[in-house]
Amino acid sequence: MWITLLGTFGIGSLIGTGISLWFTAKQQHRNWVNDNRKAEYREMLDVLYNTVSVVTANRPNLSSVNYVPINEAVMKLARAFEDRMFIGDSLRKSGAYDDWLKIKKVILYDPELQSETPKEFWYSTYNLHELEDNLRKKILDVAHEDIVAFKLFTGN
Repeated sequence: MWITLLGTFGIGSLIGTGISLWFTAKQQHRNWVNDNRKAEYREMLDVLYNTVSVVTANRPNLSSVNYVPINEAVMKLARAFEDRMFIGDSLRKSGAYDDWLKIKKVILYDPELQSETPKEFWYSTYNLHELEDNLRKKILDVAHEDIVAFKLFTGN
């Protein structure tokens, strides 16, 4: 009887420990994923701000354009949108990626093609900053939903 009782408690304890370890590992993984999501959202916001700052500084009007820093900044932001491992799907589903493409069209606006370019894509610092503000807000909204909001019984 004592052997059976000890065996039952031993197996029960072993199963309990195993379940506890599994839940701990799952929570650690969830924390790791959320930390990486936070880092990617922070980087997206930083690169967006930097890109718009570089464009504004190097393209104060339509007659003078310094293509090198603008192209480098645009490429950096494009790459940031393309290589998001943890938040890429969320950004695409929210429409943030499409909003980025609109900003890119404004940044790369060519005044010689004005008659062929829809007015919403004409370059002006006002237009650029308005599109940036909308995209930043969208990224923050997605981040809040993705990370900050309480999720009950989800696999994430």
